[in-house]
Amino acid sequence: MQKTLRPILVVMSIVVLVIVAYALGAMSQYKRNQSIEHEMTAVQAMLSFNHLLRFRELEADLTKGCTNEALAKVHFSVAQEMLLLSSFYQRHNDPEFNKYVTDRDPALLAQLKAYAGPDTQAWKEPKCMK
Repeated sequence: MQKTLRPILVVMSIVVLVIVAYALGAMSQYKRNQSIEHEMTAVQAMLSFNHLLRFRELEADLTKGCTNEALAKVHFSVAQEMLLLSSFYQRHNDPEFNKYVTDRDPALLAQLKAYAGPDTQAWKEPKCMK
C-alpha cells in the first residue's frame, strides 16, 4: 500500500506546486498590467494638462488681440507635434498607427516620412504685449 501511496503523493505535490506557481504568476502579471495602465493614464493626463495650458495661453493671446503672436505659437506647436509623430513613424513604422493616421489624414504619412521641421531649440515664442 505504501508503494502506491508514495507516487500518488509525489504527483499530487507536483500538481499543487504547479497550481501555486501559476497563481503567483497570474497575480504578478495582473499587478504589472495595473501598473502599466496607471502609468499610461498618468501620461495621458499630463499631456492633456499641457495641452490645456497651451490652449489657455492661445485663448488669452487671441482675447487680447495678439493674433500674430498666437499664430506663431500655433505654428510652433504644430512643428513640435510633427517632430514627435515623424520620429515615432520613422523609428517604428507601426501598422496600427499608420492605419489610424491614414484613416484621418491620408497625406500625413508621406509628410511624416520626410519631415525634418524647424530648429525648435533656437525658436523663441513671441510675447503678447497688449
